Amino acid sequence: MKQIARGIRKRCPHCGGSDLFTRWWTMRRNCPTCGLKFDRDAGYGTGAMIVNTAATIGTFLVVFVGIMVATWPDVPWTAALVITIVVNTIVPIVFYPWSKTIFLGLDLAVRPLSAEESAAADVWLRQNATTAGAASATD
Repeated sequence: MKQIARGIRKRCPHCGGSDLFTRWWTMRRNCPTCGLKFDRDAGYGTGAMIVNTAATIGTFLVVFVGIMVATWPDVPWTAALVITIVVNTIVPIVFYPWSKTIFLGLDLAVRPLSAEESAAADVWLRQNATTAGAASATD
């Protein structure tokens, strides 16, 4: 559950590190804190897409049912349609980074890191610490 909670906070589900995104749409390949590779398998983005779709559908249902309950029996169907279209357009864009980290948290909760993944993260950290150290030494 700790991995999922970290994902909800848009942090690395493995170590809790931050700064996982370089831009809204661009996630780093590895965690800058622990070296975890974020795309653990081929097609890994599909899981995040499923999380994003589930969040969008859930939000749609809450908004749509809320409109119906608040205005029953004279539901403004055209307004409900426009509002839900806007919600269904905005939610996936806003929720995108969280969908990536939440899915990674779900995956790590179900399928913990293997020894090979841990070793690869350690190698990545050593290589990037050396590169960062060399860059700061030349500045």
